[in-house]
Amino acid sequence: MANPKKRRKVDTWKTKRWYKIVAPKMFGEKEIGLTPASKPEAVVGRTVALNLYNLIGKRDLQYVKIGFKVVGMNGETAITAPIGHEYQRSYVSRITRRIHTLVRTIPTIVTSDGYKIQLTAIAVSRGNAHSSQEFEIRKLMNEAIGEAASQPFEKFFKSMVFGELAGGIYKKARKIFPINSVHIIKSEVLEMPKKEI
Repeated sequence: MANPKKRRKVDTWKTKRWYKIVAPKMFGEKEIGLTPASKPEAVVGRTVALNLYNLIGKRDLQYVKIGFKVVGMNGETAITAPIGHEYQRSYVSRITRRIHTLVRTIPTIVTSDGYKIQLTAIAVSRGNAHSSQEFEIRKLMNEAIGEAASQPFEKFFKSMVFGELAGGIYKKARKIFPINSVHIIKSEVLEMPKKEI
């Protein structure tokens, strides 16, 4: 009996092309990566993460990592949208190492243009706050974040990752108790407006 003909293995890499991934307009549409795919549609949905030093040269914020998701294609260029941010664990450990009070809140907000985002914010201090003071600080943090959410997503996201939102909360919260600092250490975009997907 004759041996069946052996099928030739196709090298799938030869069928793929490299597509450029760019940051959204709020980060200058800078190239942030390359990804291989056999067709442009296969790139949509992929994610990439970059810290703010590599993204825009902010060395003092290199501990902040931004996540991006490919939401569309423009020819051979992948268009992205932010899907959240996160502080490096080593940085969070350093700022919370010798504290006596840690106030944490995890609110979920919706921006004026329809982005649903969950945040993790913390206020830290070496002093011992009373439970009533912790309650007031947490309440203030939630209210400030809720007020900031009345802005469009782009403005809200930039104020969050660059520390402006946390800085504003700190100025108010230290009147309640002498806290050291306030940080929004994590965010996740849970839903985007349908037009962006």
